[in-house]
Amino acid sequence: MTEQLFDSLAKQNGFRVLSGGKYGGNNGFDHVWQAADGSVVLIVESKQIRNGTVQLNPNGAGGYTQMSREWIKQVVKSLPDGSPAKAVVLKANQNGKLKTAIAGVDRQTGKAVILSVKVPSKTNIRR
Repeated sequence: MTEQLFDSLAKQNGFRVLSGGKYGGNNGFDHVWQAADGSVVLIVESKQIRNGTVQLNPNGAGGYTQMSREWIKQVVKSLPDGSPAKAVVLKANQNGKLKTAIAGVDRQTGKAVILSVKVPSKTNIRR
């Protein structure tokens, strides 16, 4: 339900919703959106927002934190050849046009939010 809501909002705001971001059932990217003019490609994960926070999987694809650059690389490797999302993500990454975001509905306010995020790979996190 949340994924459908945000794909609809993306289309209403001039983005193309790309298919082919999943592999092995429901693994991979929740959303891959491309601006109509190609200026940006967004990888977006739909998450529940509770008490103003979201939870990312610290052991995602390849053992990397979900939404980190290393996780994105692992997901792209796993996507089927010929996937529209795979081709666009690879090109956007090479051209510096790839961005990441979290989409969710805040349970307290009922508002839909999309938040730009930069997630470090856990190997880069200092404790």
